[in-house]
Amino acid sequence: FGFKTKAYELESVFVFVPFVAFDWLDLDKLKKRNVIVKNSPGCNREPVSEWIVGMVINLMRKLPEYINTNEPVPGNPAIGVSLAGKTVCISGAGNVGTTVGKICEALGMSVVYFKRGDNLIEKARGADVIVDALGANEETEKIYNKDFFQALKRGAYFVTVTVDRLLDIDAMLEALDRGTLAG
Repeated sequence: FGFKTKAYELESVFVFVPFVAFDWLDLDKLKKRNVIVKNSPGCNREPVSEWIVGMVINLMRKLPEYINTNEPVPGNPAIGVSLAGKTVCISGAGNVGTTVGKICEALGMSVVYFKRGDNLIEKARGADVIVDALGANEETEKIYNKDFFQALKRGAYFVTVTVDRLLDIDAMLEALDRGTLAG
């Protein structure tokens, strides 16, 4: 019913939303109307994790280049780079991050987790893939900055499923242009 627009008309209710993030709501404004909003941690764990791993496979195997083409695949039919033996650094060890980690381990990848209190650059250094599954808060604001992107292994891939305020988009684009990020 257009919850975002109708939410501020509610009064004295408890609302349970079927998703993880609701930072697009003004919770202080709702609180004044005695409206409590709660989310559903883990409700999207499998589909988001599948999407992340699908993106990693597409990027590393370069599959989109060969979709809907009649051209033969030159050279080795094993397109791109195998995930086996590669390292993935997963930022966030919550519902999505740990599920992605399990799938990556099953594919033969070495998994490193960045958790609160760790040094992100040290954890990500040398990783072939960095997966951003962090929650958005004051601590994570612009955590993926110029220093982060400059410290990455050349040719690394960066996959994110969080809000854009966690990263410095200009720094990410610069890393892509320099070749530090392959995708």
